Amino acid sequence: MQSNPAKVRTAIRRIVMCAAMTAMSIVLCRFLGISPANSAFRIEIGFLPIAVVAMLYGPVWAGAAYGASDLIGAAVTTGINPFITLCKVLFGVLMGFAFKGKRRGIAFTALFFVITGIVVDILCMAPIFVHYFGYTAEAAFYTRAITALINVPVRIVLYYLTERTMGARIRKFAPKGSEK
Repeated sequence: MQSNPAKVRTAIRRIVMCAAMTAMSIVLCRFLGISPANSAFRIEIGFLPIAVVAMLYGPVWAGAAYGASDLIGAAVTTGINPFITLCKVLFGVLMGFAFKGKRRGIAFTALFFVITGIVVDILCMAPIFVHYFGYTAEAAFYTRAITALINVPVRIVLYYLTERTMGARIRKFAPKGSEK
């Protein structure tokens, strides 16, 4: 069976781009993120390369890239928790639905990151901290809320600026026929 060289190049480009963005996410989150000693807080921008994957390739690839990023990063640093990885997958999938092929305004971007911050960062992650790390429910929700209060504004500003300044260049890497 003959394969189409253009399709093969597109598939290789997609895999290489996702791998590069996954590696960049690991570095930005696990190695350049700020996590004060003996705390569950982490200030990081590892979401941004995955947001680029979401812009280009949509929810499946963004979810897979964020899941791979968390699995690899956790294996190297803190230890794998599959439920935290599932939260990261969910976050990537939601970014893929929200940002694939679309140029969004600041209001949509802010609303998206606030809602996902509440749902994923607080409501989904807090029970994991209670059941797997021994936090009280109050401490888990407080810790996750503080983390969201710090990370959500950073996500809004960085995504919006990235999309506005480099969105057109980034979308040049999108597969043909996916422009909107």
